[in-house]
Amino acid sequence: MKNTFLTILTLATLAACSSGDELEKKKAQLSEYESQVTELEGKITELRTEIAALDPTFAEERSVLVATQPVERKNFAHFIEVRGTVMSNQNITIGAETAGMVQQIPVREGERVRKGQLLASIDADVMNQNIAELKSQLELARTVFEKRERLWKQNIGTEVQYLESKANRDALESRLRSLQSQLGKAQVRAPFNGVVDEIMLREGENAMPGVPLMRIVALDEVYVEADIPEAYLGQIKQGDEVMLQFPSLGDSAYTGRIRAVSQVIKADNRTFPVEISLSNTNRQLQPNMLAVVKIKDYSAPDAVVIPTQYIRQERGQDVVFVLNGPKEKQFAKRVAIERGLNYQNETQVKSGLQGNEQLITDGFRDVVDSMRVQVVANVAQR
Repeated sequence: MKNTFLTILTLATLAACSSGDELEKKKAQLSEYESQVTELEGKITELRTEIAALDPTFAEERSVLVATQPVERKNFAHFIEVRGTVMSNQNITIGAETAGMVQQIPVREGERVRKGQLLASIDADVMNQNIAELKSQLELARTVFEKRERLWKQNIGTEVQYLESKANRDALESRLRSLQSQLGKAQVRAPFNGVVDEIMLREGENAMPGVPLMRIVALDEVYVEADIPEAYLGQIKQGDEVMLQFPSLGDSAYTGRIRAVSQVIKADNRTFPVEISLSNTNRQLQPNMLAVVKIKDYSAPDAVVIPTQYIRQERGQDVVFVLNGPKEKQFAKRVAIERGLNYQNETQVKSGLQGNEQLITDGFRDVVDSMRVQVVANVAQR
C-alpha cells in the first residue's frame, strides 16, 4: 500500500514538472516568433524604401488605404509620476498616565471628538480614599499650625514647635496637590479635535503607562509623502504645485503644494523625500492611502504634439508619414523629426513638423516615401 502511494506521488510530480517545462518551451517559442516578425517588418520596410528610391513608379503603382488625423499645436506638459502615501499631521496613540482598571470609555471608534473631551476613565477609588484621608490629616495639621502660630506670637512655646507644625502643614498640602494631579490623570482626554480611529483596550481591562489605549487621528489637514528620483533634485522646489490622484477614490483629482524638500539622498534607492500639503475638508483621504503624485517638470506652449505610437524608427532616425499632394492624387511623405519629451502617449515634436499637416495613422507601417495612398477616414471627421 505504501509503495503504491509513493508511485502515484512520483508520477504526479513528474507530470507537473513535464507540464511546467512544456509551458516554458511554448513561451520561449512565442517570444522567438514575435522577434522574427518584428525583424521581418523592419526588413520589408527597408526594401520598400530602397525599391521606391530606385524605381519611382513602384510607389505610384501601389495604393495603400490609410487614415489620417490633423497634427495638433497645443500646450504640452511633462510630469514626473511617483507613488506616495497619505500621512496625517496628527496621528497619535494615547495611553493612560496612571495604572488602573479601565472604568469607562464613553466614545466609539469612528466618532469625532473635540479637544479636551473625555475619552476614558481609569478606576481611581483607592486614590480618592487616599485624598479623603489626606484632607482629614491636613485639616488637623492646619488647626495645630494656627494654634502654634498664635502661641508663638504671644511668646509661648518654642520656635521648633512652631516650625514643625508649619512644615507638617506644608508637606500635607503638597501631597494633596500631587494626589489631585494624579487623579486628573485618571481621566484621559482628547489632545486635539479628531476622530477615534481605534480603541485598543476595553472597559474592565487594566491600563498601564506606556501601553496604548486608543488612536486619535485628525483628518482636516493631511499631507502626502513621496520619494523623488535623485535626477530631479534641482527641479523640485518648495511651493511647486502638484497634481494628485488616489486610485481608491476613482478619477478625482486633487491639487497640493510641496511644503518640504529633503536635501538628503536615500542611499538604498537614490531618492529624496518630499512632503505635499493638501486640504481634506471632506475627510475622504485616510492615512496610509496610496497616492499618484504628478509633478510638472517641463512645459512648452503652442507645441507640435502627435501620438507617440505613429512615430517609426528607420535606421536610427525618428520618422512620421504625412499626407501630400492634391485630393485626387495623394501620396505619403516621409518626414524626419526631432522628438522631445513624451507623456501619456503623446510626444512633442521639436522640428520636422509645422502643425498644419495631416498625419497618417492607420496604415502608417505599410507606406514608404512617395507611395500612393487612399484616405478612408480622417480622425477629425469621425
